[in-house]
Amino acid sequence: MKARYFCDSCGEEVPANTSRCPGCGKIFTAVKCPECGYTGKADNFNSGCPSCGYLMDKGELDKEEFKPVNKAPLFKPLIYHLALFALASVLLFLLFLFIKM
Repeated sequence: MKARYFCDSCGEEVPANTSRCPGCGKIFTAVKCPECGYTGKADNFNSGCPSCGYLMDKGELDKEEFKPVNKAPLFKPLIYHLALFALASVLLFLLFLFIKM
């Protein structure tokens, strides 16, 4: 039996090895096993979960599915915070210059 994948956001079935949900546009970076929570590339799940061996049979398809998940890189929030801090610093500096004039 071939594994089926479903969007974690909207629930629509997603083709294997796709990077974006055709329904809602969510970007995928990994696949999550509904049984043990293992996450990895979709290719690793072709014959079931590489961690626990879980493979859905037809009776279980309605209960749980392998769902692509979106994991944000750890460095992204740091970059956003640094950029926001830099922007706020520049704006405060400009405000200080205008007040002094």
